[in-house]
Amino acid sequence: MPNVWKKIDKYLAVTRVSIKNVFAYVREMAYRSTFMIVILFVFIKLWGVAFADHQSIAGITYEQTLWYLVVTEAIIMSKISIGNVISREVISGSLAYTLGRPYNYLLYHFFNGFGESIIRLAINVIAGSTLVFLFVGPPAVELWVVFPVMITILFAIIIDFLITAMISFLAFFTEEVSGFFFVYQKILFILGGLLIPIDFFPEWLQEFSGLLPFQLILYAPAKLFINFSVETFNYIILQQFLWMFALGVTLGILFLLGKRRLSVNGG
Repeated sequence: MPNVWKKIDKYLAVTRVSIKNVFAYVREMAYRSTFMIVILFVFIKLWGVAFADHQSIAGITYEQTLWYLVVTEAIIMSKISIGNVISREVISGSLAYTLGRPYNYLLYHFFNGFGESIIRLAINVIAGSTLVFLFVGPPAVELWVVFPVMITILFAIIIDFLITAMISFLAFFTEEVSGFFFVYQKILFILGGLLIPIDFFPEWLQEFSGLLPFQLILYAPAKLFINFSVETFNYIILQQFLWMFALGVTLGILFLLGKRRLSVNGG
């Protein structure tokens, strides 16, 4: 048991170091959040036109839509950015040396990126919430709802990390993976519900997106925030656990297959 806690503390130390590094550039991160503010401002105007003649669309009001977008935009801009790092290590062959270090390769990248991710998430939520609050007022939710929603956001970040790592490890077989990342990003825009709540989609597309993990990354936490229920929370958590397990197993298999093809190209 002490060895288990020692291993856990090792990765938590990685997160703590990552957070300290982020605070050295917190002004830069705050500046980058202005991009989110611009995006939200545009959507405030666009959705204002869309809701001009409607009290609600698919049971969602104008105010709920804007708070929904705060959550989805905050998550998408707080993802763990490890895709290019891992793919470069695979392509260059430097992964062969990295694997010899005294830590789990994937866990190190997750906890290292997680430190930066949570700081970015906090900054983006504050920035986006401030803007939307000025236009439509506070969200019609109780404060305690934030805590279960944060749990779903944590699992959403893990699911995104697993998918991103899987795409990165495709470099074992294709070397060039930028196209896969581009496609994944666009899938999140649509089937993930980044820009438009999935409730606004045709029924067949809602059912299709419900079969995939992408809506659990953005849509599910955001919809839970604006329309919370314990039953929905339990369902989302169950779905996220199942997908984390499935994606984790797939990632492990892909990693093992990729290591067999690993060759050091740079001496």
